[in-house]
Amino acid sequence: MAPGRAAKRRNPIRVAIVVGGLLLAANIWIIAGVSQRTPTQPVLPVAIEELIPKPGDLVSPQSTIGVNLSNTLAGELEFDGSVIPLDQLVVQPTEGIITFSPGPGKDLTRLPQGKHTITVRYWPRTSTEEHGSTAYSWQFEVGA
Repeated sequence: MAPGRAAKRRNPIRVAIVVGGLLLAANIWIIAGVSQRTPTQPVLPVAIEELIPKPGDLVSPQSTIGVNLSNTLAGELEFDGSVIPLDQLVVQPTEGIITFSPGPGKDLTRLPQGKHTITVRYWPRTSTEEHGSTAYSWQFEVGA
């Protein structure tokens, strides 16, 4: 040490206050970051109440696919860009539910393994698709 300089002692109370403040700030920062994460499920249009299956789900080859629309809407489903014939869908028009279950006598007897895209096209029940429809697509995966 240089002559004439006294050694500085650290005040333990001051050190504890500074360390405590830093820990508090770090915790607030972590909590704020966690609460700001985006949801894992996408935000659906108001017209869509539920997707079957949910985006990113892994399902079996016999699973039902479909959508629950607002009760005032009608629609159709596409599987990987191909429209599913109306006579193969189960439609509950007053509930806005449209589903497809693969099986005998249908275009798909089972869902093929891999990633797939479902598109729902929907329009007001009092209108027709030709007068304007809206489309929404999502992806899911079929396992073995």
